[in-house]
Amino acid sequence: MKLQAKINGEKLDVEIVEQDGKTRAVVEGREYTLDVSHPEQGVFALRNGHKMTEAFVSPDGKQVVIGGHDFEVEIADPKRLRGAGADHEHGDGVAEIETAMPGKVVRILVEVGAEIEKGDGVIVVEAMKMQNEMKSPKTGIVAKINATEGDKRGRRRYTRRDRIKHQMAEIITHPDGELHLTDIADGFRLVTVKPVDASQFIAVHSCETSYPTDLIEKILAVKGIAWVCDEINRDVDPNYVSKYLLNDLAAYFASSDIAGRRVLDFGCGSGASTAILAREYPDALFTGVELRADLLEIAKARADHYGLSNCSFIVSPDGSSLPPDLGEFDIVIMSAVVEHLLPDERPVILPLLWEQVKSGGYLFLDQTPYRYFPIELHTTMLPFINYLPDSLALAYAKTFSKRIDDGETWESLLRQGIRGATEKEIGSLLTNSEMLGCLGDVNDRIDLWLKNTNPNKMAAAKHLTKGVLKLLYKTTGICMVRTSLWRIAKVRSPSRPGHTQQIRK
Repeated sequence: MKLQAKINGEKLDVEIVEQDGKTRAVVEGREYTLDVSHPEQGVFALRNGHKMTEAFVSPDGKQVVIGGHDFEVEIADPKRLRGAGADHEHGDGVAEIETAMPGKVVRILVEVGAEIEKGDGVIVVEAMKMQNEMKSPKTGIVAKINATEGDKRGRRRYTRRDRIKHQMAEIITHPDGELHLTDIADGFRLVTVKPVDASQFIAVHSCETSYPTDLIEKILAVKGIAWVCDEINRDVDPNYVSKYLLNDLAAYFASSDIAGRRVLDFGCGSGASTAILAREYPDALFTGVELRADLLEIAKARADHYGLSNCSFIVSPDGSSLPPDLGEFDIVIMSAVVEHLLPDERPVILPLLWEQVKSGGYLFLDQTPYRYFPIELHTTMLPFINYLPDSLALAYAKTFSKRIDDGETWESLLRQGIRGATEKEIGSLLTNSEMLGCLGDVNDRIDLWLKNTNPNKMAAAKHLTKGVLKLLYKTTGICMVRTSLWRIAKVRSPSRPGHTQQIRK
């Protein structure tokens, strides 16, 4: 069934197909496969994979509340646009006005016997700290009022507790709060962060995972209450690390380039990227190297959880050397790593890693923040800090970034990744190297940036931005996208030291 929808004034094309007990919805080319249930009047539960969403729909179907956000909705069947209009929806019968979610009656605007027109306000209900005036769906006479001002009215909300069959949550305690683990379905659990201080910064407040309790406890002990769900999502959320890492690899490597190869994931952290790669390329062998042993404990537990036999992990002895007897690799990957190396570590580590790349092999640098992007989106989320000298940048970050504590030092911010890198810096550190271009329909990093975004959201603005970025790149050689990535080949014939041949980005 093809429909036309207008949501908060924006027109969208929608197609809905019921098949094999599921609902397939296509909205402006984006496809969703949903399990839809209707537990009570005005409430719909929508499951997309392991993600559950609740929608509260007004009796006239023109207002929908999702996650506390109110949407005005109009739906039309194009085949019926020439037929009877909306005035015939209720015919000559009685139209009941009923709140779709719990709320308090603030004001009653009419009396029994009053003559009202379609669209006249009838009652004002406060729900979720918002007041909504409910309007009459038709012209007529008020026959009965079943509420008084001050009443708490509405249907019982269909909560997560209903979905989990009233099971009690398992609670993990931490000095800064608690984690509540609640079974959902199919071996997955909802993890909810409950900080002691409600004003504390929490990167992600809840997530869903199949991780066992001991793995979640390891992550909490290392990452803390603020970042535990973010760390879980780095592995399990398909729109987080997985999306960008796999899309970026596919833009520079064919699957046959990776299958059967020996791959080093340097700076693997807690092993999210290594686990993603090992699942995606089961025929390749992956080695994760990380400076912090506590992060590798998480990485090993992740691999055990997934039963991965094609990955292993090694602790790096320090920030300026590699583990002994590491051996050579066909591909060395540094995904979101370079920015975390201190300025005096980069000239040491990158050449050492380059020595571990086989002749004819590749170094792949991914998701490295561009050093001179107008907004620093990795550590502070502040504009123009990339153009400030170190001392001013530190003061600016500590004063205006909610993510930065007063006790931070410039070295600690560098370790967190406040300074990205440039192609010139990377190229100056590698000998006998060639910067290789993208594959297929992706010509450069600007095309890849657009590919990694939602193609239907602000499409016109993004394509205009793409045109401006292409012009800037063509005229100045500056690729002004937020993150940089390079596939660098180790050429078999030596070039002069420090020289990097640029093929195509």
